[in-house]
Amino acid sequence: MKFIFLFAILLSSSLFAKDENYTIAICTTSTLEYAKACQDKVLKTQKQKAFIVKKDGKYYTNLNIYKNRKDASFAIKSTSNFIKAQGAFPRNISLEIVEKFNLGNYFIDSDKDIDSNIEEDLYNISLKEFDKQKAPKSELKNRKRAINSFDFDELIIRVDSKTNIMELFSKKNNQENLLKSYIVATGKNSIKKPQGEGFITAISLNPIWYPTADTKKSFEKRGITLPNAVPPGHKYNYMGEAKLNLSHIVDGNQTYRIHGTLNEKTLGYNVSAGCIRMKNEEVIELANLIEDFSIIYGMNKVRVLLD
Repeated sequence: MKFIFLFAILLSSSLFAKDENYTIAICTTSTLEYAKACQDKVLKTQKQKAFIVKKDGKYYTNLNIYKNRKDASFAIKSTSNFIKAQGAFPRNISLEIVEKFNLGNYFIDSDKDIDSNIEEDLYNISLKEFDKQKAPKSELKNRKRAINSFDFDELIIRVDSKTNIMELFSKKNNQENLLKSYIVATGKNSIKKPQGEGFITAISLNPIWYPTADTKKSFEKRGITLPNAVPPGHKYNYMGEAKLNLSHIVDGNQTYRIHGTLNEKTLGYNVSAGCIRMKNEEVIELANLIEDFSIIYGMNKVRVLLD
């Protein structure tokens, strides 16, 4: 009888082992916005299927489905430098997620909360915008040629809030070279501004904007009710056509960006809530340059100095 019971346990374990599935875990983030930024970077550096799973209020960006841990571990070795830099590792996933992934779902909400439909719509909007950004083969060849021709190994962004001038420098062998200057808008003189050295944590083209509670209140005073997430192209999406998230923190808040603007007449003035605003065409140019550069050298080779 004991032998039969033991055999049943072994058989059950064997069956469950066959049903095990793994993925490559890349990023764990607190918002869909950050998860999408990670997914977009994966799509640009690795021509494979990246998907996001929301679970327990967090967002997990993953790559592909594998039948066992060994295959997932082996696959990590051939991934891009960006993925390896995130500390990618094999993660066990449920059969339910596998089935949804196989049906072509690349945003899977395991929490099934009341905002799931809204988030799915925002995800689909963002994904469509990403598809629009895919350049023709001829342009991709030109960009690849430009990436390979970088004659520097560090980028430095300096922002002077007194003059509202932002300068982009290249650096190699301790020699700096000014690449371009921009007229920008910076934080109001009445607020505590982000300062010092930091870096870029994420890049998004046609971004979704997640206004803070204070921002929503300020809009309400003007008779404008902002949604929790403002989609790309919306008349009140203050991020413009691209945004670069900064690591700078002020009083515990890490909500500062270099981004486009809805009103380019404000450039050259201290009018923002701490972010750096740019012309839309210029912030897109800057975002693409940093994106291309980081594919080879990594985002940690892009420094942002705010004064």
